[in-house]
Amino acid sequence: MITSFHNLLHAAKFFSSANTSFDWSIKDVLHYDKKLDLAVMDTSNIPKGLYVPLKAETIYPLNAGDTVTIMSFPYYTSGDLPTIRSTTVLQEKYRFDSRLFAIESKINPGESGSPVLNDRGKVVGVCRSFATDS
Repeated sequence: MITSFHNLLHAAKFFSSANTSFDWSIKDVLHYDKKLDLAVMDTSNIPKGLYVPLKAETIYPLNAGDTVTIMSFPYYTSGDLPTIRSTTVLQEKYRFDSRLFAIESKINPGESGSPVLNDRGKVVGVCRSFATDS
């Protein structure tokens, strides 16, 4: 699982919308990058059926003008269903030796670390609310 690194700094718990009584504490971080604000988590101890693996886009590049979909739980309260919304990619930027994209709509609290999908339903990125050079 990929999420925002800053989520790990707040003793975050992850949950399953399919089974709201299940929650998963952070145990195994496989890799993290503070500058990119990303963390890769081990999901081997999560029971099958409590999450749906998403596939990464490997063929079609993301470009300015493309429509993307954000799947998230902003302002989460127990029992909430995911918010699914579309927005437009405004521009491509390069920071931290990485390709980043600015989108038309703002990222709300609780959306950082959420998957960004292209029009084929494949993951093309992870939400983050800001990008600084520090």
